[in-house]
Amino acid sequence: MELRPILTPKPLSEQDKRALVELLRRIEEALESGAEEAASAIDEFNEKTERDYRPEHFFEYWEAMSAEEFVEAAYFKSPGRVADITREELIEVVRRAMKVIAHQSFYMELFDDNVPRPAASNLIFYPPDDQQDVGTWDPTPEEIVDLALSYEAIALPG
Repeated sequence: MELRPILTPKPLSEQDKRALVELLRRIEEALESGAEEAASAIDEFNEKTERDYRPEHFFEYWEAMSAEEFVEAAYFKSPGRVADITREELIEVVRRAMKVIAHQSFYMELFDDNVPRPAASNLIFYPPDDQQDVGTWDPTPEEIVDLALSYEAIALPG
């Protein structure tokens, strides 16, 4: 299924990606040396990625991903809540998030932003409750979307 442009990541050229990786390296060096230029470099990174990262976001990311992956995850930001998103579009978003592709985190964030269930993208990997074994959890994209859309928050008294 073809998704509308708002539901796909904005393009990132190799040149811009390299520049963001270089900026990330500058931030890391500045943070390690305690240099005051870290704040302005982080501001520049945030401006280019439309994020609100603080210094702690740049420490130890490398334990889970490469600098290139960190830059991509930062750059490919979800557009947030899309008022007219359809069930069929959500199914395609989940289908893309289930594949290990370059934009997986974008699609997971997009899904989380557009369904009522908190952290709904976790359903791609984990069952909705502790009753089911993770090893047997193999839902379809349709099942994940239906679980996420059927969620109702519990209203607390008072």
